[in-house]
Amino acid sequence: MLRTTLHRIIRIVAWCTVATVVTATAPSFAQGSDSPWTSAQAPSGATEVSARSEIAAPQGSGFAILKILYKAGKPAVIVYLIVESPQRLPIFPFDKYDGPVDKTQEEFIKFEVTSEKQGSARSVKVVAPNGYYGVTPRDAFVFDIVDKSVVSFLSHIRDEQRLTVTVNGTPSSLRVSFDTTGLKKLLDQMSLKTGGHTPARLPH
Repeated sequence: MLRTTLHRIIRIVAWCTVATVVTATAPSFAQGSDSPWTSAQAPSGATEVSARSEIAAPQGSGFAILKILYKAGKPAVIVYLIVESPQRLPIFPFDKYDGPVDKTQEEFIKFEVTSEKQGSARSVKVVAPNGYYGVTPRDAFVFDIVDKSVVSFLSHIRDEQRLTVTVNGTPSSLRVSFDTTGLKKLLDQMSLKTGGHTPARLPH
């Protein structure tokens, strides 16, 4: 009798343990998705949407982050391309973007969206983006773009497309691609505008 009672107690404890684990992990499954894009909001009200992807070219150059920051004031939207480990590039040809130096039409960053289903491509090019060495991540190289044409371009992106960002450089340009799935939803949530409107708070 005692043995039977102990077995029942053990089964009940085991069942409760499994139920607790399932309950604790269920929200992460419910909230999870295939989207590489995440959102965050600062106490100031500024909202950012970002994704991290491996640099396609030059190969072996680590990762880059594309971040879209939306805040009150002007410029309301700043787009960042953050090269996490510029020292991993065989040659880092982007120092000319750093500081107040003369720039030509050959210094540009291009955003291109391709759709496998439709076989079409759209692109926008911005001449001479600003660049500097950042502190987060440490020693990363950051490009920032405030051009409204880029903001408008990003706001029209749809799911299941491929967004490729290219920074022109000699002898080798930098190229990194991002899956667009989930990007439009997050941009819509923060009411992305090209003007200086107050950012909408993301739902919790």
